[in-house]
Amino acid sequence: MDPLIAQHFDIIEAMRGTSNEALVTAVRAHLPASAEAYRTLYNRRFGARVHSA
Repeated sequence: MDPLIAQHFDIIEAMRGTSNEALVTAVRAHLPASAEAYRTLYNRRFGARVHSA
């Protein structure tokens, strides 16, 4: 199973429980990987953008 999908299941399972800490941990584990996946898909679709300072 794709790691991002597995993380979604972890988040859902944590939501079913009673521990807010477990939910926070699951979401925090998911955010960096999901952000990177979003950037990758965006760049594939629209091309990478060069940021200037």
